[in-house]
Amino acid sequence: MSVGATRPTVPTGAYIEHMRAETRERAAALSAPPALDAGQGSPLGRHERLGRLLEGLGPELVGLSHDVHDHPETGWNEHYAMAAVGALLESHGIDHEDGVFDLATALRAEVGAIDDARAPAVAILCEYDALPGIGHGCGHNVMCAQAVGAFLALAAIDRELDGGLPGRVVLQTTPAEENSTCKEILARRGAFDGVDAAVMAHSYGYDLTRQTWLGARRFRVVFTGVPAHASAAPFMGRNALDAAVLALDGISMLRQQLSPTDRVHAVIVDGGQVPNIIPQRAEVSARVRSKYPETLVDLFRRVSDVFRGAGLMARFEQCLPELAYPDTWLGSVRAGRARAMVERLDAYLSQAPADARAEVSVRAELDVPDPDGKGPALPVLVTGRIDRLEHLDTPGAEAGGERVRVIDLKTGQRAYSAPARHPQLATYRLALQARGYEVDGAALVLLGKEPPRKNQGAPVLAPPGAALDPSPDPDTGEDWARALLHEAALAASGATLTARSGEQCLTCPVRDSCPIQPEGRRAVA
Repeated sequence: MSVGATRPTVPTGAYIEHMRAETRERAAALSAPPALDAGQGSPLGRHERLGRLLEGLGPELVGLSHDVHDHPETGWNEHYAMAAVGALLESHGIDHEDGVFDLATALRAEVGAIDDARAPAVAILCEYDALPGIGHGCGHNVMCAQAVGAFLALAAIDRELDGGLPGRVVLQTTPAEENSTCKEILARRGAFDGVDAAVMAHSYGYDLTRQTWLGARRFRVVFTGVPAHASAAPFMGRNALDAAVLALDGISMLRQQLSPTDRVHAVIVDGGQVPNIIPQRAEVSARVRSKYPETLVDLFRRVSDVFRGAGLMARFEQCLPELAYPDTWLGSVRAGRARAMVERLDAYLSQAPADARAEVSVRAELDVPDPDGKGPALPVLVTGRIDRLEHLDTPGAEAGGERVRVIDLKTGQRAYSAPARHPQLATYRLALQARGYEVDGAALVLLGKEPPRKNQGAPVLAPPGAALDPSPDPDTGEDWARALLHEAALAASGATLTARSGEQCLTCPVRDSCPIQPEGRRAVA
């Protein structure tokens, strides 16, 4: 059975027609640029000579454009185009070098004052890569011919002038413009060292007098799921395509809040192979564009949050049935609270150090002195599991104790009265210090606590800024952390353990069996 495709609506061409009309009006209103003062720029006769040279080169340049168009090559594969450019240069007696800057399809040629390091230099950039599956839809074949033509005309002027051109002209091809960042790579490898200006012309489908050029960032996002047979056991799968679809939906909703000069576009390049298998992998290719570098960085961050959140929420919704919330109002409230905690965790992870380990086991032997100085030091064995250990030092940092931050995740709603002296965080710090780490901060991430209205969505850290009080205190000398540990160890080492009541009793998981609590006494009786 086949289902006929619906007809897409035909976009109106009104906007394009208006733009063309406005362009004609602006062009007619524009005055000629002011003439250069005497002694500035090239003589008028030289401009006229360049025009005649370009007219003479016309058939060769059109032939080059058609040849490159008929042999489209995607980025990093432009071997035919590079050879065509090289052959045309050679026919005019110009030497060139292929594969420059360790890029196999990059060509470079120079004319003018090549041996004068003090002479000004201009680079003419030449693109010639095609679009995958489309060919030269972006007109890089035309841009290639334009660049080569300008270079050949200037090379002819160089030969005609006594002493040649007063400066240096470089023809630098820039492959892989569509699918990579070749110009950036060339810049990093020194292609523009000693170059005063780099120029190129971009072909267009229509005339423009005003154009907002947008910076772009390309990236790919891969979602990974668990495959399963879609009919026999779909519940055993985790659909990666669901996350990709959620991401595209999130981008669509984001567009309403974007600046008029921002652009976001994405396609699913891999969404599974056959419909009866839950997709294990989904890949999205995306681009973001913005007018300014600062706004581009911000846009990329916002779109990245959409992708990260889509993956997280897709995973959450797939696992939600495992929580077994009842299909009631109270069940929906609990599911909503769980979603909120996931979102807060994601918000924290988005701004936390990327280099971190989860569920880190720690074990350390400590000799804890008596804070009153009356008894011997207690040998204490500390063992535990740290929810998240964040590494703050960058690779290659100077030798010494590695800087880390301790993070413990809390899903309860309680507020902590003195988080800067939290016993659990302080004990983890002592254990890590005994292992040679430099603990630079520790905090509880309160996932279950609603953040303040002014900071909605962000997680609450206790203490703020992960600023755990130092121990010993630099002002009083009080070693409060070791005092807390000594007290706990002394109580635990006795013949009996005396239960004590405190604020922590409200969320204690063994409250119903504790003898000092009403529930516990009922259980004992």
